[in-house]
Amino acid sequence: VNGTGAVLQDVKVRQALAMAIDRAAIARALLGPLGIDPTPLDNHIFMANQAGYQDNAGDLGKYNPARARQMLDKAGWTLNGNVRSKGGRPLEITCVIPAGVATSKQETELMQNMLAQVGITLKIDTVPTGDLFSKYVTPGQFDVTVFSWIGTPYPISASKSLYAKPVRNAKGELDVRQNYARVGSD
Repeated sequence: VNGTGAVLQDVKVRQALAMAIDRAAIARALLGPLGIDPTPLDNHIFMANQAGYQDNAGDLGKYNPARARQMLDKAGWTLNGNVRSKGGRPLEITCVIPAGVATSKQETELMQNMLAQVGITLKIDTVPTGDLFSKYVTPGQFDVTVFSWIGTPYPISASKSLYAKPVRNAKGELDVRQNYARVGSD
């Protein structure tokens, strides 16, 4: 989720987005056919069987479309028919995915249906695979995207670039490292 996007700068909209997406249903759809009984991890560093694991997602990690609707109402996004709007602007976000990756397409289509149920329009923008990061994710030309990080046996040392708060470099450009959400706290 690009926290600097026009609509997604509002933390309440980002939180509502998280609560409107049923991660467990997506995991079942994508991993169930492989014979895996998936459950959401709710921790960005540790696996559930590792020392130090704790659920860091809290209520935001729980699928709760009713709460998502309430949060969007409080943020001023009113439901007009099937789509929310604010100041005449529809609540639309774009998910950039790589061409030819069936799981990205399937995941995004599931998200599209879930978000529609709370009045958010999700547009899917399929781009050449080789361009996904260089032209879209790294420069911040996306609202949301889907991809996976490959884990390492040393989760703490490999995580700083993912979660460190972006800062401006000497040129005044935002140095996000690998924090593609572009948000963080001191």
